[in-house]
Amino acid sequence: MSWIDYLERKSDTGALSVNEWGEWKENCHALWLLLKSKDNMAFQQSLARWVKEGGVKTSYFYACVKNLRRVNYIVVLMRE
Repeated sequence: MSWIDYLERKSDTGALSVNEWGEWKENCHALWLLLKSKDNMAFQQSLARWVKEGGVKTSYFYACVKNLRRVNYIVVLMRE
């Protein structure tokens, strides 16, 4: 994450080289994949727990929905 921050700060002060731009793009993509994987895992775990606990309109269901809203915020915006 710090390498991405470093390259973003460097791009704000001047232009990145082609190699640095490629590294930034690869690192952002890898970070996005990791975050998406983590989000999917959390969703699957909560869904499994929800099925185990019982159906819709339970306090557990509403707690899961509230947690998903909190977790699903935008972490990284891609630049073009």
